[in-house]
Amino acid sequence: MPRKTGGYLAVEDLPPPREKAAMTPDERSKLQKELIAARDRQAAAAKTQGGPMNDPVKP
Repeated sequence: MPRKTGGYLAVEDLPPPREKAAMTPDERSKLQKELIAARDRQAAAAKTQGGPMNDPVKP
């Protein structure tokens, strides 16, 4: 018997567990460095344009 489709998501229907991690520690580190570099570039660009931007918080 097919389930009724309602307006709510089926929260009890979970996907199967992953066989491997979504990201390796090296991939995670690389991505963090790329995001920090992008943040720093945007902050520098905003500063040169005179936009109101506070100094970004460093981790």
